[in-house]
This record gives sequence, C-alpha cells and structure tokens, in this order.
Amino acid sequence: MKHILVPVDLSRNSKEALTYAVELAHKSHAAMTVIHLYSLLLRAIMHSTNPEGVDKDPGKWIQQRIREIKLRFPNLDIAYRVVKGDAGDDLAGIASSIDADLIITGCQGAREDNKTFLGSVASSLILTSKIPVMLIPPRSKFHGVHHILVAAVSSQVKEKEMLEPLKFFVDIFHPKVSLLQFGEYHEVKRLASLKPLVTHTEYSENQDYMETVNAFMANHPTDLLTVVRRKKGFLEKTIGPKRTSAMRFNTPIPLLVLIEESL
Repeated sequence: MKHILVPVDLSRNSKEALTYAVELAHKSHAAMTVIHLYSLLLRAIMHSTNPEGVDKDPGKWIQQRIREIKLRFPNLDIAYRVVKGDAGDDLAGIASSIDADLIITGCQGAREDNKTFLGSVASSLILTSKIPVMLIPPRSKFHGVHHILVAAVSSQVKEKEMLEPLKFFVDIFHPKVSLLQFGEYHEVKRLASLKPLVTHTEYSENQDYMETVNAFMANHPTDLLTVVRRKKGFLEKTIGPKRTSAMRFNTPIPLLVLIEESL
C-alpha cells in the first residue's frame, strides 16, 4: 500500500474513516490524501433545510484533524484538497491523478440513517471504483486486524494483483484468514492464488449470503469482511445501486472490496 485516498464530508463517520486510514498508513508507511468534494447546489439545498449543517469550513475541519494526527504520527505523509466536484463522479479521476491504490471512506454521510447501511455516494463508489475500496461503518473503532473473513461466490481469481490489498493486511497484521465459499464444492479447486493467504475454509449453499456471513461472524469474532466485486458475485446480490438497506446488507466491521470487474 503506497497511497491512500480518504474522501470526507465532515461527518462523524468520515472522521472515523480518517482515523482508521491513519492507522493503516502509519503501519504501512503509505502516503495519505484527504479530500473534500463539494457541490454548490447541494450546499444550497442543505442550507435551506438545515443551516447548521453547512457551517463547517472544510479546509479548517481537515487542517484540525491533520494537526491532531501529526501529534501522534509526526512523520506521516499526509496532504489534503478541497475540490468543487461530485463525489460520485470525480473521485475516480482524482484517485488516478494521485496514483492512489486504496480508498477508505465512511459508509454514510452527514445525514446518517440507521435504516441504511450505505449512503448513495458509498454505494456508487464501490460499484464504479477502479481501485479497492474500504468502507468504515458508523461508530467503528480501529482495534487491529486479527481475523479476516473473505466471502466469495466463486474463488477463481482472474489476476493475482487483485489480491494485493488482502495480502497487505496479512503481511502487516498476520491475522487468521477465513474463506466462506458459496456455491458448489468443485469451485474451490480453483483457489491457487488464495491458498497462501487462507487459513480456514467453510462452504455454504445458502442463497441468503448475509444470513450466512452474519451467522459466521456471530461465532467467530471478525475485524474485516472482504468481498470481490464481480458479475454474479456477492456484491451484486447484496448491494443496491444507490442506497443499501440495512436489512439487506449490514455489518458492524469494515468492508474491503477487491476489484475484479465492473458490474
């Protein structure tokens, strides 16, 4: 991991995502760029409905966070930008321009809703991003990474490079890595590139993927859920195109999305 991009909207959840990103950047010696994208139209709408919600100055908010970060990690390479643009449309170009290899962001925006797991920006990002995305749920705190669960409908991997983010966590934290394989057993024989990373494997033919994942995590304390974005995969059956209901998909731990193909 060399460069982490952290989009923030000045909400509590984005502050939690920033804190998580700092811990990872520190342990991996990666650079960080914090970015706030704003829309004049959206700010005008928010001001008319909730004037107090737009009083924060993005630059000052980020600078204050950076000052706090530098007190703990004075050598951390961290920069920031405040850019006019649309978070759903412009993040991919910004990530490419700074050569970012991971995006870490909050699951929800300023108008947090416990009936929704992913807000519209987060949902759009994990469906369109060209680089891996890590989503931090509200009130999530970093306590290390001791156990990773990989949930996959098919474990065949087109390119070994796709697994680099997972390998990063294994190299840095040395966690147990469990694979929860959905589908028929014969698919598991194509696990060549995952084998060095996985320490435990379970199989399930249950078509309710989240029910199976939640049951697994109830019996096995887990710090990171990892899925692969591919057609006819885990995400396509669980994540909505705009917002994702908490009843359809919900996890109290960070979600790492590895990118294989566009949906």
